[in-house]
Amino acid sequence: MPHPTFAEHLFYLSQSALQFVIVFLIFRRKLYSSFPAFTAYLIVVSLITIAQDSELALGVSLPTYMNSFYCFEWCSIGLEFWVIYEVFKTVLEPYEALRRSWRFIFLISVFTLVVVNLLWIAYEPKIRAWEMLNVLDWVRSVRALQIGLLVVVFALSRLMGLSWRSYCLGVALGLGIYVATEIVTLEVRRHDNRWAVWELLNVIRSVSYAVSIVIWAWYFFQPTEVAKPVYTVPNNNIEKWNRALQLMLARRIG
Repeated sequence: MPHPTFAEHLFYLSQSALQFVIVFLIFRRKLYSSFPAFTAYLIVVSLITIAQDSELALGVSLPTYMNSFYCFEWCSIGLEFWVIYEVFKTVLEPYEALRRSWRFIFLISVFTLVVVNLLWIAYEPKIRAWEMLNVLDWVRSVRALQIGLLVVVFALSRLMGLSWRSYCLGVALGLGIYVATEIVTLEVRRHDNRWAVWELLNVIRSVSYAVSIVIWAWYFFQPTEVAKPVYTVPNNNIEKWNRALQLMLARRIG
């Protein structure tokens, strides 16, 4: 494996440093209770970045690096689902009735997206098989599920009238940019396994995550009173559904 340059080391370590700064801001503004998943994600991914950069600096073999890479990747993906779950919950919190049923809405969204994903895999054009293809297919499918859930979050946020300057939408926006880029790069990897192409895709992947970190930093650097989520209930159809759900729940309890 080629050794990274000093500039590349500096790039990766600066990402970790900025993520720790965001974590510091979260604790300083006492937002940890609102974003425990996102806080854990930033800390773990920062440590993963340092570990991977250390492996490259030590010149470990390619098989060793790839094994640890995919182990770290699945760990990160699991934490990302936790973050999406957390954002989903935050978006629906202002509504008393939806607060009681948001988990059901989340599970329905997951089920629908899994079915769509399976149909996509079943009916997509088949390409030549090679060693890494199955791994890439699995990762791409999981990423597609993530981006689908984030689209649902953005749609619900618009219906709820949630401000784009709220913390939770900043988290979702940054993560969405990274996941969308991941899907594109994974699709290219499936069709082209040349080392030079993969190197370019790694750069694109790293830059997209750096953009996500900058977005998160921008949101969490904003004054608390400006960046707070909007908890006033908008006058739209969602409010009518909220009232209807409250009445239905009240009847069941009665």
